[in-house]
Amino acid sequence: MIFLTDDRAARKAARRHGIPISGSLGCLVACVERGLADADQANRWLNRMIEQGFRSPVRDLRELMES
Repeated sequence: MIFLTDDRAARKAARRHGIPISGSLGCLVACVERGLADADQANRWLNRMIEQGFRSPVRDLRELMES
């Protein structure tokens, strides 16, 4: 199980308790890696999130994916 959150305090608490965490970007990357979406679709979702105020360190999820 992985705890999905972008909340800084929740992530910190989860780390203290040894709970694996991921956030929105990790969830989008996982969708691509599991074949639920291709990278272009996941990037479209990311860009919609950014348009609605999501702050992301990347604009292309390929930067986070293993080659």
